[in-house]
Amino acid sequence: MIKHLKLNKYNNYSRGIILKKNKEIKELKKENSHLQEIVDYFKDLFNKLLNFFKDKMFDNNKEREMYFKVSKDLYNEDIFNDNEFNSIEDDYNWNKEQDSKDKDDFEL
Repeated sequence: MIKHLKLNKYNNYSRGIILKKNKEIKELKKENSHLQEIVDYFKDLFNKLLNFFKDKMFDNNKEREMYFKVSKDLYNEDIFNDNEFNSIEDDYNWNKEQDSKDKDDFEL
């Protein structure tokens, strides 16, 4: 009988620990989900910023130069990585070439 009571106490104690751990796991999953939402929000925001700069490479020459300079600064400060900056730079160079071609065509 004493052995049975000790076993019952141990089982109740174990159940209490399991319930507590399950509650902690549930709270951590909820917190993890919230953190993932925040990460996704900032990823989306950053992609919008990158696309904004890429779009500005198609604007008039003066504005394009200004935004390209800012994008270069962001790259130098490690805000844009190599791939992101190269993508902006490709658009920048392509549009400069197009402006040059258009100017040549106009002069003819």
